Amino acid sequence: MHSMQWRKLGLIYNADGSRPWAKSHAMLPTPVHLSDEVVRVYVTHCDADGVGRPGYVDLSTSDLRVVVGVSKAPLLDLGRPGSFDENGLLACSVVHLGGGRAFMYYVGFELGTKIRYRLLTGLAVSEDGGESFTRYSQTPVVVRSDAEGYFRCGPYCVHERGRFRLW
Repeated sequence: MHSMQWRKLGLIYNADGSRPWAKSHAMLPTPVHLSDEVVRVYVTHCDADGVGRPGYVDLSTSDLRVVVGVSKAPLLDLGRPGSFDENGLLACSVVHLGGGRAFMYYVGFELGTKIRYRLLTGLAVSEDGGESFTRYSQTPVVVRSDAEGYFRCGPYCVHERGRFRLW
């Protein structure tokens, strides 16, 4: 069995505040090996109001402390008014499927009145290698249940043998 050796590298990237949608944060890092030269780390940035939108930071595989690219625009913007993701998005898992196609599972923030918010899972699809995404649907792809009425979110996805498995 192959073992992995961890090294603490310190702060690699933080939003510099120059983009209105990315004033702060680079939270929930989700790495994907893009090529022999680049590891893409999908992150969620927050605007001045603390509302999140996903973006990415590309790192050099030869030195993971070297940033070689940063998304210029959000990969997916807020949902339409009244939707489950109108108050922010948080990228959780990105699966590259080949041929430029990728799936991003994300958390949508729906504000409540009796409860502070609901967190539900959405799916967005990229056809350009993860440079931009469009919603699969305007509604969550993982529905609420009696046991999980407020939080049905944060999945990690593995694509194996033609199936998508979420944890």
